[in-house]
Amino acid sequence: MHNSIEREEKVNLAIEIAIKLGMLAIVIYISYLIAKPFMAIVVWGIIIAVALSPVINSLEKRFGNRKKSLSHLLLL
Repeated sequence: MHNSIEREEKVNLAIEIAIKLGMLAIVIYISYLIAKPFMAIVVWGIIIAVALSPVINSLEKRFGNRKKSLSHLLLL
């Protein structure tokens, strides 16, 4: 009798964990579907930021650490 109750509790725990993992997988998948259209834009933004980093650093030295002026210049 005691063994049967223990087994039933383990089965219920396993079912609960499986349901939570399934729900988590669904939430992650839906989040991916929402973010998917923006991923290319984010990747290109990272590429441009990394590529322009040395230029920004050298211009920052020339401008005397005036970041506002430098950001205005880069927008042009």
